Amino acid sequence: MDGLLDREFFSGGRFPDRKNQDWRFSDLKGWSAQSAEKLLTGAFDGSDSAVSAGAEELLSASKGAFDGFGCVLCADSEMLVSGQRALKIGDFKTELSEGEIERFKALARERGAYGDIFLALASDSGNISIEAPEGARGKVLVIWDSSKYPALGLYIKAGINSRLEVCTADFSPRGGLFLKETLMDIQDGAHVDFSSFAQSAADARLFDMLFVKMGANSTFRGAAVCSKCPAIRREFAMDLLGAGADAHMSFLQNAASGDWHDLRTWQRHKSEGATSRIDVKNIVDGSARASFIGEILVGKEAQKTKAYQSCRTLQLAKTARVDASPILEIEANDVECSHGCAVSGPNKDELFYMACRGLCDKAARALQVEGFARSVLSEMSSEDFLSFVSARL
Repeated sequence: MDGLLDREFFSGGRFPDRKNQDWRFSDLKGWSAQSAEKLLTGAFDGSDSAVSAGAEELLSASKGAFDGFGCVLCADSEMLVSGQRALKIGDFKTELSEGEIERFKALARERGAYGDIFLALASDSGNISIEAPEGARGKVLVIWDSSKYPALGLYIKAGINSRLEVCTADFSPRGGLFLKETLMDIQDGAHVDFSSFAQSAADARLFDMLFVKMGANSTFRGAAVCSKCPAIRREFAMDLLGAGADAHMSFLQNAASGDWHDLRTWQRHKSEGATSRIDVKNIVDGSARASFIGEILVGKEAQKTKAYQSCRTLQLAKTARVDASPILEIEANDVECSHGCAVSGPNKDELFYMACRGLCDKAARALQVEGFARSVLSEMSSEDFLSFVSARL
């Protein structure tokens, strides 16, 4: 670990994105070996009681509200399994072959400096595999309390014609650097609903990676929300490998005060007749910053592709900053691809309309923000999980 405790490791390391590399935890003050060790071991005094209660609160709620789920997992290996046995659950050592483990590690190493840290920090009990066999149906809730494990590896496999619903909640109740890598293999004809929520304490730094591989005629529907995260970088990449694959992912970044949310996405079309869509909603207030770089890549063989990308931002303060960069790389000639970015402040006409009906300015603005976020929240497949997330925004 000594080699990780240098500023040179971060400043000279190879970072995941090929363009506009500007988020390297540069806002941290002091890069002595002692401060770097605090970063890597989670030794900052940045615990947040509200965040600390998150995992316990959701675990408690899961005992009743999530009875329909096949199982509920915690990253500390505590497993609550209902009578449904459709899913295969385990850690990497017991459930994955040696080759699958090596492929997972190889993908992690491709993340460069962050991937090396992930492999160094991940423990065996912080690596979970979930599999829905061919034709199976199942639901699973994964709760990650990073105060117990600084890194989490999640491997999800949806077998042929299976249906899988996955909800994940990540809580970082103390300062430090925390990493999560999720690999999802959606095989031919399978359908996956994915919902994610992240919240962290004042000194925490989160790096969250989600990679989806899709077979022929498979479908993926997802929604990811992060709120009250001082610094979070998320990467989402989908590889549409089979003809007729269909994917739609929505993101909500709720950044306040001095928060910095950094999102990078890739829509990689490698087969004919596939469809993908990414919708991003940013809410920025105070001196917050939201960054988004999204790439649509269409190979020569991916004719009749339909790929869309949208990024909309609600800027609540003039001091808030938004950076959005859509990128298209298209090699096929029979495609439908589009992208769009928009930034706007609170709608004055709407505020006036609500004021005329007795709402104070604060309530009117809150209602406007709620309406802006609703399109992402409505993509969450579980009503119980949606209720939990909505209460913590």
